[in-house]
Amino acid sequence: MKFIKASVIGLLFSLFSMLGFAQEMEWEGLDLSDYPFIEGNFAKAERYSFQKNKLVIHISGGQGIEEEPEPYTAREHAEILYNGFKNFEYTNSPTEIIVFYYKAGKNRVTKASVVICGEEYTSKSGETNFSPAAIGNAIDIFTKRFYQARGWLKKPKKKG
Repeated sequence: MKFIKASVIGLLFSLFSMLGFAQEMEWEGLDLSDYPFIEGNFAKAERYSFQKNKLVIHISGGQGIEEEPEPYTAREHAEILYNGFKNFEYTNSPTEIIVFYYKAGKNRVTKASVVICGEEYTSKSGETNFSPAAIGNAIDIFTKRFYQARGWLKKPKKKG
């Protein structure tokens, strides 16, 4: 009887782990106890996105320049964007994201990047760094690209 109980518990734990209910507490030396908010650099965000097949936003938060101080910290921007990606008020396709953030320091503006399944998003004009507000205004674009990368949506055919 003990063997059956242990087997059932093991099976349930495996099932919850596969479905994402069990959360690891550390990944490559980074503390994940505050998941989905992870303090780390862009390289770690890109690697995490690739390994876990996730949509990751990376915020490099400066304190702004003297004339224009930043209104939010990198962590506050992370929370705002995370909540925006999950809210029907801001998107037609609420999506679970992971947000890496890094405190860049004085005389730096805050910039953000999007990594989709390990690939840094590049706009049609070649940009890879955006303001957090620009990302918040384009949530549906990023979620659509994420769904396409995961194979949940068909990619549009290229002309020519």
